[in-house]
Amino acid sequence: MRRVRAMSDQKFLEKFFALGNSYWLTRFVILRLLGFVYAVAFLVAANQLVPL
Repeated sequence: MRRVRAMSDQKFLEKFFALGNSYWLTRFVILRLLGFVYAVAFLVAANQLVPL
């Protein structure tokens, strides 16, 4: 049982780190960080608009 699981884990890791899927996590993180920066910039601009 343990050997079968080790083989399935190994196949999962090989599939996970395949050449075609190498940048999906990086792309996901960068897009989320960019969205966060835009949200903060919008909130700052909205906060500055009120006194004007």
